[in-house]
Amino acid sequence: MVKYRLIRTFILAIIIISFVCVFSSCGTDPTTPTASSTPAPGSTSTPSAIPTVAPDLTGNYAFTRNGQLWVALHGGAPVQATHFDYSGVIDGSMPVFFNHLLWFDNDTYLSFQVRILKGNVGGGGCGFNVNFGSPSALYVLNVKTMNLQAIKVAGDTSDDEVLIGGHWVYTFAEDATHLLAWLGSATGSTAQAGLYRYDLTAGSFKLVIPESSVPNANNPESWSAMRYSHGKLYYETRVATAGDDKYTFTIYSHSVINPEQASVKILDAGSELFCHGDLGPDQVSGQFVDPGWDVSADGTKLVAQTISGTDVKALQGKIQLVNLINGTQSTIAQNVPPPIANQDLKVSLSPDGKQLLLVQFYANGDGHTFTAYSVNLVSGDHLNYTISPDGPYTNEITQILWHQSSSAFVLDNSYLFTGYGSTPMQNDAQLFTVGKADPSTLLANALNFSWG
Repeated sequence: MVKYRLIRTFILAIIIISFVCVFSSCGTDPTTPTASSTPAPGSTSTPSAIPTVAPDLTGNYAFTRNGQLWVALHGGAPVQATHFDYSGVIDGSMPVFFNHLLWFDNDTYLSFQVRILKGNVGGGGCGFNVNFGSPSALYVLNVKTMNLQAIKVAGDTSDDEVLIGGHWVYTFAEDATHLLAWLGSATGSTAQAGLYRYDLTAGSFKLVIPESSVPNANNPESWSAMRYSHGKLYYETRVATAGDDKYTFTIYSHSVINPEQASVKILDAGSELFCHGDLGPDQVSGQFVDPGWDVSADGTKLVAQTISGTDVKALQGKIQLVNLINGTQSTIAQNVPPPIANQDLKVSLSPDGKQLLLVQFYANGDGHTFTAYSVNLVSGDHLNYTISPDGPYTNEITQILWHQSSSAFVLDNSYLFTGYGSTPMQNDAQLFTVGKADPSTLLANALNFSWG
């Protein structure tokens, strides 16, 4: 009997300790990222198997087509979810830009950004390759009721050249029921710029981080100036040296949980000349205009394209991995040849943080094909893709859209406008399965594809 009482006492003690740990986290701060289970590059640990089953259309997904948002649930037929009015279009087409389709609360809500111009997009210039779809209006769709809600801050006024617009620049999913959105500053607007938190269930929002707390963070023309991960806003600044055309790229983090804390510098990403005579009469900027970077979903690592070299006409690009737990840095993806590495790349980490994708922002010299590299950060295995789309990307790729399983992705170009009317923009969603070089058509005539 004594033996059984001792066993029962031991089991009871284990239960009590487990109960305490559940509610106290045993001293762990839930806002602090812990070391990922993914071994560091070069580790001798056995790599995890890459999922072999490619995603399909049996679940929930959304996309845009002919100037409208479409939603499909449980593998059913897509249903038109928006009904933007283009009746005032005179010439049969209009620049329409959709961005950042995000799902929330078990696919109950879908947020997206849209900007509809009254006229042509206009010409280019020095500096960033302008994201004509930003800044934009922000909407939240209740997928179950198909109720569409515009998210507006008092004092934020639309520009004269837009039919539908606003000054929302970036959006992120903080958790299942909260949307984070960056509102940029604008001439004539009295709204306070900064990062807002929108409660999807309550329908309310508040300012979390004012723009004044993150100096030089507002770059609405950039494609990749902000990220969110694990309670922190990451942002890249581009600051010019006084009296010079040399701009320096720097990446910082700022706590969303404790926004009163100061920003922390994460990485010096290098410098580049903009609109400088030394670059020659045919160049308005240098090799790097918008170097890519990304942060893992678990907040443990940052991967960024950095710039080095003294010859302004022959700068070198490298891919740096920053361990956000201890601050160490290492160069990875060294197999990427210089002609590809020495230009702007889209940099994207898979949801599980094990796959790194590097894609040319601009097409190769033929103006049509792109080169992409996938790198397994566990095993070091890599695969290069030559993407030859039949016209859908024109000459730029701006978005990498991952399936939540990390087994596949879709490449997109939200820089393309949907020509509404007689000449709508056609673009098939191409499915790329990790480990396979050749894509397949996932969905015909679908821009901005997003899995639920």
